[in-house]
Amino acid sequence: VSLIDEAVDVAGGGDLAVYRGTYNEDNGLDGVLMTHRTNFLAEFKRQSDGSWRMVWYSVSNMERSHPK
Repeated sequence: VSLIDEAVDVAGGGDLAVYRGTYNEDNGLDGVLMTHRTNFLAEFKRQSDGSWRMVWYSVSNMERSHPK
């Protein structure tokens, strides 16, 4: 997996954040190296102890897997 682009946006109050980006994933299927690109989006909420907890996560393939 190689991260292509990423960004973190934090709400003005500092208690919510959105992490978004795109990555390429390469894998072998029946001896053939395949690749595909995927977008992801995740929301995090700051907890009372200051840590961040992921509230939801979504991925969307931008293309079908294809030979590299």
